[in-house]
Amino acid sequence: HHGEDKSLLGDLSCFAQAVNISAFLRRYRCGHLHCPSTDREAVVTRIAAALAGIPFSIRTIPEHLKSPGSSPLPVIPNKPVVKHANPAGL
Repeated sequence: HHGEDKSLLGDLSCFAQAVNISAFLRRYRCGHLHCPSTDREAVVTRIAAALAGIPFSIRTIPEHLKSPGSSPLPVIPNKPVVKHANPAGL
């Protein structure tokens, strides 16, 4: 994981999160998973999408745009965003 200590417990935590997200993706028939981060969340996104058998995307933001006050652009929270295949949503 970028910026975090690497450990077996951390890896298991990532995998467990990915399994839970992939179950959600399958249950609600989501067609795509997007993550606006290249950090730990991106790893979880990639694994979850692979387990669910759907495409994924990850947006990268240059480091100098991530810190508040460094750009007029809003700072994007680092949480996976689920895009539903069903326009009605949940």
